Amino acid sequence: VDETFKAEVAARRRSALNVQILPALGLFADRPAIRTHLIALARRGDVPLEQRSLSLELLEGHVSAADLTPLLELALDARELPQLREAALARAGEVKATESIPTLLMLLTERTHAGLRQQAGEQVLELGGAETLPLFFRALPHHWDTQYGKREIDAYSERLVQIQADNAVLNLLAERLHSSLWWHRVLALRYFAARGAFDHVWRIRQHQRKMNRPDMPRFSPILDRIAEAKRFGQKTGAGYYRYEGRNGVPDPWIEEMIAEESRRLGITRRVIDDEEILN
Repeated sequence: VDETFKAEVAARRRSALNVQILPALGLFADRPAIRTHLIALARRGDVPLEQRSLSLELLEGHVSAADLTPLLELALDARELPQLREAALARAGEVKATESIPTLLMLLTERTHAGLRQQAGEQVLELGGAETLPLFFRALPHHWDTQYGKREIDAYSERLVQIQADNAVLNLLAERLHSSLWWHRVLALRYFAARGAFDHVWRIRQHQRKMNRPDMPRFSPILDRIAEAKRFGQKTGAGYYRYEGRNGVPDPWIEEMIAEESRRLGITRRVIDDEEILN
């Protein structure tokens, strides 16, 4: 009993000491030995979670390639501590090393910790770019957390549009448009839409039209008319706008075409003022 009591007292003293010295250690986090100590502290299961999290917080802006492996191991191992895992992955992401991609792909398959999965997916797209796209789509979970899914899709979409649109990327994303997984289709569609790739968007719509009732209201004839006129944006010199260089200017053809479709559908066009919109 005496030995157990002594061990408990010693543990509490160490805990109190850590609370006192941790902020001071953060002042020297640019030193390898201090970083090693802080990461080791974050990995210790007998240390309170608050102190483990603080250790990782103090590393912000100071991590190096030598710290990458233990940080990634912590992100993998601390299964029941999502907050700690996300902090470890955030620190590892500061290194921006492609060596972390295999671990990130493993984390991307997570089904329980959506926040960690989003971090991993964003880092994969940022570090690997076009080369990792096939692995990225393969790693995305087949059972999506719909409550969190929209946030993930928004985050991945922002990263996707930053990837250079070469033929390999376009072909891969065109294939994803026919995936049985809806989030694959959404990500691909958002990519083409953000890139102004009206020709791809139109092909998508044609495929969707065949798969659904042709008279569904969501299939607006406006885009069909624009695509049939081969107005595919800047690359053809015209889309919703007429392009002079990279600058879009209003095109009377578009205005007249929209008015014509309104007449065909029996829609009376009128001016809607700000007050009506707000009310």
